[in-house]
Amino acid sequence: MKVIRKSIALLLAAAIAFTSLSLTAMAANSKKKSSEFIHTSGQYIVDEQNKKYLIKAAGFGNEVWQNPTTPPEFRVDETKYEDLAIMGFNAVRFYLNYQLFESDKAPYKYRDVGFDWIDRNLKMAKKYNIRLILNMNVPQGGYQSCGEGEALWTDKNNQKRLIALWSKIAERYADDPSVIGYGIVNEPTPYAKTVDVDTELAKKADKSNLINNSGAVYNKIVTE
Repeated sequence: MKVIRKSIALLLAAAIAFTSLSLTAMAANSKKKSSEFIHTSGQYIVDEQNKKYLIKAAGFGNEVWQNPTTPPEFRVDETKYEDLAIMGFNAVRFYLNYQLFESDKAPYKYRDVGFDWIDRNLKMAKKYNIRLILNMNVPQGGYQSCGEGEALWTDKNNQKRLIALWSKIAERYADDPSVIGYGIVNEPTPYAKTVDVDTELAKKADKSNLINNSGAVYNKIVTE
C-alpha cells in the first residue's frame, strides 16, 4: 500500500509539472473581465452585479456511463431547459465522457462532435438564463466514483491526456459567461489530491470560470 501511495504521489507531481510546462504558451486571460462572469468575492459566489449568487443546479447525466462516442441528443432538448427555468433552476451540471472528444486509438486528435454538442446546449440554455457546469464524470482511465478508475492515476499518459483535453475545453469557453465553471474530475476517490492539478490548469487555461473539485469526502471551489 505504501508503495502504491508513493507511486501515485509521484505521478501527481509529474502531472502538475506537465501542466505548468504545457499550458504556459496558452492564452491565459479571458478577453472579458472576471466581473462579467459568475465569480467569487471573498467566501461568496457572486454574479455580474456582484450580488450573492446561489447555484441551483440539476444534473444532466447524458448517458456518460454508456461510453458514448456520439452525443445522446434525444435525451435533452430545449424543453428540458425551459422546464428547469420554470422550476427555478439557474444551472445544469452537465456530465461529460472523454470519448465524446477523443478516441483511445487517436489521443489528442479532438473531435468536433463533442464541442458542437456543448455549443448547442449552451445556446438552448441561454434562452432560459440557465448556465452550465461542465463536469468530467468519465475521464481517461475510467469512471472514478466508488474507488474505480485507478488507471487515471497509474497511467501517466491518461493524466496528460486529461490535462490536454481540459485545456482545449477551457480555451474554447474562456470567454463564455454561460459556463459557470468546470468539474475537472468527478469524485476522484480515493486519490483526492487533484486540487493541485486543477489549480494549475485553471489559472493558466481559464482565469474567469470557477473550478469545482468534488470528491466523495469533500467539495472545494478553487478560486484565485
